[in-house]
Amino acid sequence: MATEKSLSGGNLGTVLETYGGKSLKRIVSVGAAIFGCGLTAAILIRSFWPDYPGPAAVVLGVGVAIALGYVSTNWSAALAKVEVCEGGVRLLRHDGGPTELPWDRILKVTVGQFRKLRGWPEHVVIRTTDGNDIEFPEFRYGFWAALGTSRFATTVHKFVEDVEVDVDFIRPKMSTRK
Repeated sequence: MATEKSLSGGNLGTVLETYGGKSLKRIVSVGAAIFGCGLTAAILIRSFWPDYPGPAAVVLGVGVAIALGYVSTNWSAALAKVEVCEGGVRLLRHDGGPTELPWDRILKVTVGQFRKLRGWPEHVVIRTTDGNDIEFPEFRYGFWAALGTSRFATTVHKFVEDVEVDVDFIRPKMSTRK
């Protein structure tokens, strides 16, 4: 992995670790294959026992549930990609250009969870030298909940001295009304 170059062609050097960036086509294809297996099993049950539609319906329902569960748990990991490079951290989003932070601009990395939200979603905030806090990637993605933050914190700690782990974050304001 240390020889892999970044897709954006930035000047942060060789990519050391990559988080996220799963293929949307692959996620949907695997979900469709799981659904297809459930449908095939339901058709086979229905053809061998035509008087018992219940087991076929249960197998089809389980296949749909597993397929939707797989797609929903992996979908957020495909919306963004975080690269830890020799020269800094890069965030590549599907909806915009890359955000690059060199190591000399990063003061502190805070890693934790929103414990008061359902599912305890994991979260990463990076404080820069200009005093801004950058959510990496933003809360709405659910990115770290799909990938986990422990490996990221370990990798970043090699380059940044102030890494705070197991922080309880406060619920973000989702409404923009006053």
